[in-house]
Amino acid sequence: MRVKRQQGLLSFDVNLRAQMWPEPQIMLSTVHQFALQADILKLSEEEWYWLTGTQDFGQAMTAIAAYPARLKVITYGAQGAMVLWQGQVVHFYGYVVESVDTTGAGDAFMAGLLSGVAQDGLPEDFAQLHHLMAQASACGAMATTQKGALTAVQDNETVAQFIGERSLPEYEIKIISS
Repeated sequence: MRVKRQQGLLSFDVNLRAQMWPEPQIMLSTVHQFALQADILKLSEEEWYWLTGTQDFGQAMTAIAAYPARLKVITYGAQGAMVLWQGQVVHFYGYVVESVDTTGAGDAFMAGLLSGVAQDGLPEDFAQLHHLMAQASACGAMATTQKGALTAVQDNETVAQFIGERSLPEYEIKIISS
């Protein structure tokens, strides 16, 4: 891949749409191949069940941890997101907002995540990770406050103001054990 050869980062948001694939096995094989190449891997809760073949949390996290991506994120809608980080699962709780329409929230979350990585690079310490997840979570939350996928798109200043008016998302850490 040209991007990888030029020291760029590859992001892969699974964004699974089973009805668009001719066969489930082709879909699984293709997603697995893309996930193996990603530097940033983003899954929803349903997608990690599907990709790992299990709903057992420990087994699923161990399977996802085996992917070489340097940043692995699993989103849970209003409940926040988990990041597999240095042998741990860190659950960042989402911002509480009055949601009107969740259309586009996952895409807005990913846009906030990628914008943060483009500005600051991949997080090198927990403080940077926490800030990155605050930005991504803010974008996802803000996207739900208006009707439609594009009406709640925000600029960096508005996102920073949103975060500044609130505490950073709380988090809890779990150790991944095989």
